[in-house]
Amino acid sequence: MTKNTFFIGIDSGGTKCELLITDAKNNIIHKISYKAFHYSVHGKEKVSCHLKDIITNSIKEKKLNLRNCRGICIGLAGVREAEVKNELQKHLIKLLGYKNILIESDSIIALHGAFKGKDGLILICGTGSILIGIINKKYFRIGGWGRIIGDYGSGYDIGRFAIKHLVSEYDKGKKTSKLSQAVEKKFSINKLNILKHVYQNNFDLQNLVPLVLEYAKKKDKDAQRIIDYAIDELIYHFKIFFSVTGYRKKINVAFSGSILENDNILSDKIKTRIKRNFHNINLVNKIHTPAEGAILLSKNKFEKN
Repeated sequence: MTKNTFFIGIDSGGTKCELLITDAKNNIIHKISYKAFHYSVHGKEKVSCHLKDIITNSIKEKKLNLRNCRGICIGLAGVREAEVKNELQKHLIKLLGYKNILIESDSIIALHGAFKGKDGLILICGTGSILIGIINKKYFRIGGWGRIIGDYGSGYDIGRFAIKHLVSEYDKGKKTSKLSQAVEKKFSINKLNILKHVYQNNFDLQNLVPLVLEYAKKKDKDAQRIIDYAIDELIYHFKIFFSVTGYRKKINVAFSGSILENDNILSDKIKTRIKRNFHNINLVNKIHTPAEGAILLSKNKFEKN
C-alpha cells in the first residue's frame, strides 16, 4: 500500500451531505459538507451526478489521484433495497471510471460508525428518523420509510405538525398563537402565500424545528404538545423493536442525527423516558460519525491484508 493511499466516506442524509477523505491510518485529509440530494426525491441520475461532482472536486482540491483511492463507501438517505444500491453502484462506476464503490443506506453507515460493527441499536432523528440495530450479525430496522409515509417523530414530522397548527388557526379565523407568529415572522409566511411556500417553493418543513424547540423550552403549550408527540413517536420505535424481537438482554443504544445529538428539550426528555421505561437499554455515545462509519465499511470491503 503506497503512502498516497486514501479512502472516501460519504454520509448523505435528508438535508446535509458530508464527504470525508482519510489516509490508510485514518488521518483526515479532507472534510467538507454539501447540501444532500435525497434519492427518493431526486432519483438516480441527479444523485449520481452530484456524487461524482463532489468526489472529483474534492480529489482535485487536495491534489489526489483517484488511482490511489482504495475504496469509496457512500451512505444515502432513501436507499433501502439491494437492487437500488446495485443500480447506483453501477452508474457511479461508469461515471467515475472507478470500480471500488460500495453503496449503503445512511442508517447502515451510522450504525457501523456508532459501534464499529458490534451489537447495538442506534436511533437516528434528523430530517428523517429510524431505529436500526445489529444483534448476533442480524440486522433489525424499525421505521425509515421516508417523510411521506414514515419518519415518525422526525424533524420533518415536527415541522409538518407546526405548519398544520398554523393553518388550523387560519381556518378558525382567530389570532395566531405565539408559535405561529414566530413561524410567520421568521419565514415570511402568511395566509396568502403559505401554499406557494410549501407546494411551489418546496419549503423545507424541518427548518421549523429550531423554533418549535425554542418555544417548547419557553413552556409554550403548542410547541410542547408537538415535541411531546414527537417523543412518543420516537419511543414507539423501541416498543415495536422489543415486541417483535422479544429481546430482553441489556443492549447499547446510541443517538445520531441533529435533533438527538444536540442539547435541547427533546433530547433531554427522551433520555429521561428511555431510562424510566426501558431498563435493559444502556445509553452510550457513538464511537464514530456516520462518515467515519463509511470509511470503516470501505476498508472492510476493499482493503487488502
